[in-house]
Amino acid sequence: MPAPNTSVHALDLNRLPVVSLGGINLVRALGLAGIQAVVAATDPEEPALASRYCAAAVLLPPRDPIDAHVEALASLGKQLAGMYGRRVPLMYGS
Repeated sequence: MPAPNTSVHALDLNRLPVVSLGGINLVRALGLAGIQAVVAATDPEEPALASRYCAAAVLLPPRDPIDAHVEALASLGKQLAGMYGRRVPLMYGS
């Protein structure tokens, strides 16, 4: 399992990634399609973090209080947008 906060700087800058809020099936589908998955999770035991298709991992603060959680996710989006020169998609499952 990659350690939480595996650097997004190791991503391939020629392939736009997708930020995934967990979900092993979603991460696997992205990986099989050749899309880099940045897994953002509050739980360091999130199964998607152990996927071979997890290109980078970011540990988010707990959802309560929501403000810190949203700010961390927005900060990740800004960081990736700066790296790729465009916004990066966010995907989530139930």
